[in-house]
Amino acid sequence: MFWIEVLMPYKTPDRKTLFLASAVIATLGIGTNNALGRTEPAPKAQGTEPASKVSGKDPFVLPAPVELPGEDQIDAAVKAAFEMQARAEREAAEKAARAEREAKAKAEAQAKAAEKAAKAKAQAAAAAKAAAARARAIKEAQAKSTAKAREAAKAKTGPSYVLTATAYNSLSAQTDRTPHITATGTRTRFGIVALSRDMLRKIPYGSVVRIEDLGTTGGRGAGKYNKLLSQQLFVVEDTMHARKVNQVDVWFPSRREALNWGRRNVRLTVVR
Repeated sequence: MFWIEVLMPYKTPDRKTLFLASAVIATLGIGTNNALGRTEPAPKAQGTEPASKVSGKDPFVLPAPVELPGEDQIDAAVKAAFEMQARAEREAAEKAARAEREAKAKAEAQAKAAEKAAKAKAQAAAAAKAAAARARAIKEAQAKSTAKAREAAKAKTGPSYVLTATAYNSLSAQTDRTPHITATGTRTRFGIVALSRDMLRKIPYGSVVRIEDLGTTGGRGAGKYNKLLSQQLFVVEDTMHARKVNQVDVWFPSRREALNWGRRNVRLTVVR
């Protein structure tokens, strides 16, 4: 900058002037050991004369005239430099904007995924809660129904009879041509019983009864079916063959269940 100040001592240089001065300095080698073509003398070899005395030339020789760039060339160079800088700045800005857009898109995708996962989790939790509530309500209703049935079963409002109990299901071989229809015209189902005709005179159709398992002959297996029987009040809706006496027939859904019941003694108590 010293040489620039020497060349332009009276005004502040603009970009073009600085560019020109820098070109002149670079060309002339000002500030270096080769300034103005000056060369260092070769080291004197022992027993020899200086090269200047041998060649007869002055070692300080000015370089050939330098052709400086014209005004148009300087303008073009400065314009190209500014355009290059502007292009670099645009590319940097575009790259930053693209990175920002990508980061924003990624963040939005992650937010949507998190929202979707949270929504699915909330829906699953709500469904599980609703299912638990339904199961609890069903369980409570069943408990109430069982308790009510047990309370009703405990209430002895009529006479009790010890009868022989067999079992049947809806097969024409065991009933008649309408095995699913009872003697009173209702459909067969668990909870109905058929009484022998002598017992119908004591316990008419439509009576509600409670049954207690007393076991087989000799009392073997007493109480085996009490858990099943205690949860159900039975209704007299069917009857048996005329030859049957002092007997009750309990309906079961399948032949296997009827066979497993076998022939037992029960206590039949009229509830209402």
